[in-house]
Amino acid sequence: MTTKSTKRALIVSVLSLFICFTMLLGTTYAWFTDSVTSAGNIIKTGTLDVSLEYSKTAPTTGKDDGKWIDASTGAIFDYNNWEPGYVQVRYVKIENEGSLALKFILNIIPNAETAAGAADLADVIEVYMIDGTVETIDRDALTTDSTAYKGTLASLMAEDDGAAHGELVKGEFEIYTIALKMSESAGNEYQDKSVGGGFTVQLLATQLASENDDLGTNDYDTDATYPAVAKVKIPAGTTVPTPIKAGKTTVKIPAGVDAGEYEVSVSNENLETDENDNVTASFDIEVTKDGEKVGNGDYVVEKFIGKNLNLTEVTHKGEVVNGAVYDPATGIVTFTVNSFSPFTVTYYSGVIENVEDLANIAKGGNFVLAADIELAERIEIPKNVAVALNLNGHNLSTTGTNAIYNQGDLVITGKGKISSVSNYAIRVQCGSMLIDSNEVEISSDFGAISVFNGAEVTINGGNYFNRGYQDNTSHTIYLGGYGTININGGTFDSGYSNGGIDTICGYGWSNDAGEKAIININGGTFYPSELNGSYFFISNYDGSWTEINISGGTFNKYDPAKIGGIKIAEGFMSVAAGSSYMVVPNTYVKVADGLYRDPENAVKYYVFTAAGLEAINGMMADKTAGRDTVVEIMADIDFAGKTWVTVDSHADTAFEIAEINGNGHTIYNLTINGQAMFSRFAGSGDVVIKDITFDGAVVNSTILNTSILTGQTYQNVLLDNVDVKNSSITGAYKVAPLIATVYNESATTITATLKNCDVSDTTVTSTSFDFFTCGLVSFVYTTNNDCVEYENCSITNVALKAVSGGYNYHANIHYTADDTDDQINEHPGVVVTNVTFERIG
Repeated sequence: MTTKSTKRALIVSVLSLFICFTMLLGTTYAWFTDSVTSAGNIIKTGTLDVSLEYSKTAPTTGKDDGKWIDASTGAIFDYNNWEPGYVQVRYVKIENEGSLALKFILNIIPNAETAAGAADLADVIEVYMIDGTVETIDRDALTTDSTAYKGTLASLMAEDDGAAHGELVKGEFEIYTIALKMSESAGNEYQDKSVGGGFTVQLLATQLASENDDLGTNDYDTDATYPAVAKVKIPAGTTVPTPIKAGKTTVKIPAGVDAGEYEVSVSNENLETDENDNVTASFDIEVTKDGEKVGNGDYVVEKFIGKNLNLTEVTHKGEVVNGAVYDPATGIVTFTVNSFSPFTVTYYSGVIENVEDLANIAKGGNFVLAADIELAERIEIPKNVAVALNLNGHNLSTTGTNAIYNQGDLVITGKGKISSVSNYAIRVQCGSMLIDSNEVEISSDFGAISVFNGAEVTINGGNYFNRGYQDNTSHTIYLGGYGTININGGTFDSGYSNGGIDTICGYGWSNDAGEKAIININGGTFYPSELNGSYFFISNYDGSWTEINISGGTFNKYDPAKIGGIKIAEGFMSVAAGSSYMVVPNTYVKVADGLYRDPENAVKYYVFTAAGLEAINGMMADKTAGRDTVVEIMADIDFAGKTWVTVDSHADTAFEIAEINGNGHTIYNLTINGQAMFSRFAGSGDVVIKDITFDGAVVNSTILNTSILTGQTYQNVLLDNVDVKNSSITGAYKVAPLIATVYNESATTITATLKNCDVSDTTVTSTSFDFFTCGLVSFVYTTNNDCVEYENCSITNVALKAVSGGYNYHANIHYTADDTDDQINEHPGVVVTNVTFERIG
């Protein structure tokens, strides 16, 4: 059998072919070319010949032993009663039956757009592909294998430059096992839904630089291009638009047109650039039906021109086409016409690589920063100009007064920094600004952002610093004249512990509603400056007219007794959270110091302080709460000086954990007297622990099953983004940082899943001769060693210690029956760095 690996995505994309309703036929071009047709899935021009076949049963020996079916004879994936968890498997063979080597590209085109906000089944159809033939598919092995999963059907269809490419020389073929699965997470909104309006799948082929000519060269067909001509037969009664893709241009033939063979050709494509960097892409489109030109219909044209550009205009025969829309994420411009040829699309680049590229920002549009740039002059955005700027991991900096001077409508996204030396990094002189990023940093030696003249600024996240000190009037955020700022998230730091620097300052011109400075805080974390023993967060500058409303946020060192002029919004209250205060709904019911309960959910608790966490421990001991408890950690907590006592959480009336949500916070110096925070996870439902870090934890136990979280679990557990650092876990045996023992007698069920979990700079010690000391999970007691699954986890600088003798197993991730002494075993999804083994005693 002769095989050759092609691009895997090709095969993944081919599966969409089996669902499609129409395929396209191509004609010859400047090079030997052709297209697959719905009549036979065969490309035939001269000696180019590719076949596509499928089988419902797995072949066992080679290409000729299966019950192969021509892919054009009907739908292969033809199940019409999908439900969450359902899987359909098929076997696909692609073969070059011609005499020439060829390369090909596969385009997958949705026949109709899904209505905005509507559920599309393609979003929840998972695609799996395994090289070669697999006779027996194990559901869990298939769907938990990260190498087999290729994405959702929707994501595979979103490729702009073809869904896949591949190469085959004479006589070569490939056989693949392909499975579609409907995700178990699909909800009721996917009932009675389909994958859009169906698909058109187009396979284009041309010569591959392979064969040698009489001059001994094989590169004469290196530049062979795919045909820009395609045709399709449209049957009578068609109710959805039929897309025909020629090269990078798609024309959608309207629904209800006369039946016949429609052909689209694209020619005379040319690019011209003027002195202002405006690019004009010109091209001709011809559409015919049965050889005659068509017109008098609403034909939708989709032209790929490139991502991250800015459309200026589209013209047809010199007239501007109204309603043209460009999507910088996909690079496609879409417009509607009723006749054809010629067209022009004019645009300018949105990619900023140097200072010169910044000139385009004044025109407005969507921009992506492609390099760090030090500004000689500030970026100015004129009035009534809309700009979207993606920092894309890069920085804008200036030694001047402002990096950005905005008078238009500015949106900032992506990761990166904006900074200046003097004055504020961004000055919003008028207009509006939205910062929609958790990974942006804005700072200067004077302040981060200033707002003037009625401008409105909304901040959803990020980090804002006043890095320096110039005088007593500097502020992290300054409203210089009746502006409005809405803060929904982010970190704000005034930067200095003396001087008159505050975090947010408002300055209104009058008490008139149109000239007030308005500060609305719905979230975020605020670090103030200190002046004469008082901490300043928000000031009403010189008695000006400023309206301040707070309905959320964390205020470090905030003392309500030392600050005035702040109005906590109706329905909210301030709650002590360690050295800070948080603003939360006043409906929370106080259970103990630092612990509140949701009035509408009797088992949901909010922990603000170490005392609150200690109260949770006491409730477990007293069994005063119901099962399936949800704990929300609302602030960083330092547990130093307190001790968590392990309580049997498996008793019939036990206080049982269903979820711990750390909300990105850290518990410092957690000391546990006993096995773990929870002796067992067992009860009425699954357990989820997420978004929490344990720093400096110390666990000391003299019995088996010791860890930070649980001694033993009998039920499904998900740990997502749980980190352990600078910690020490000591027990008799079966000792690990996160879970001591996974107990599962099932041969198929995944009992514990660890995602994005990291253990670093930690020591794990067993004091018994009979022990298992591990880096994440200790012991897996099951008939199925794969019942623990890892994804994107790591173990770094971890020391595993134990007394000599006994079993003496050190497994760096978890122990199974196949492990040997002092073994660094491997598991998919875990990266191990510097794990050491040591005998003690």
